[in-house]
Amino acid sequence: QRNAALLQEAQREAQRSSDSKSALMRSVSHEMLTPLHAISGFAEFLNADAKSGRNVDQATLETYSCQIIRSSNALLLIIENIFDFANWKDDGGLTDTSHVSIADGLSPVVMRFTAELSSKKLKLDTCIDPKLRVQTNPVWLASIFKQLLDNAIKFSPAGGTVGIQAQAVGEDQVEIVFRDKGPGFPEGTAEV
Repeated sequence: QRNAALLQEAQREAQRSSDSKSALMRSVSHEMLTPLHAISGFAEFLNADAKSGRNVDQATLETYSCQIIRSSNALLLIIENIFDFANWKDDGGLTDTSHVSIADGLSPVVMRFTAELSSKKLKLDTCIDPKLRVQTNPVWLASIFKQLLDNAIKFSPAGGTVGIQAQAVGEDQVEIVFRDKGPGFPEGTAEV
């Protein structure tokens, strides 16, 4: 009887896991379709104009190409997030950690979002001591920075400033703060 109960619980757990994976795939598929439709649609507009011999004015060309770039970047971020999530799930813990410079960990992430910052005319203001280091998995650190910077850019009004600062807090902790003028979380949805 005990073995039968354990088997039933294992089957229920397998079903919950399968349901979770299905829900994740539906969600990811939905998130990917929006930028894919935009890329396809604007590329088709450009292709139709080229095939018909119509001249596309500079403003239209810039608008279409900007939409394709923006949607491509959104799709790229979704795919990067999927890989990050898969790596996090596979690692199961803090494996492959090393002493990572926060400034060096942030630098490639900032480079990744240069176009997005520029298109919204956002200024990036960083204050990070280049000697400041943390013991972490560098891939995970970059993934966290990527999520935070993406959100800051996405929700900041055009022409504003995104601030990033890091400082030592005590002997063995570092505080990293991302600041933007976005709407933030509604009251009561997050605890600090």
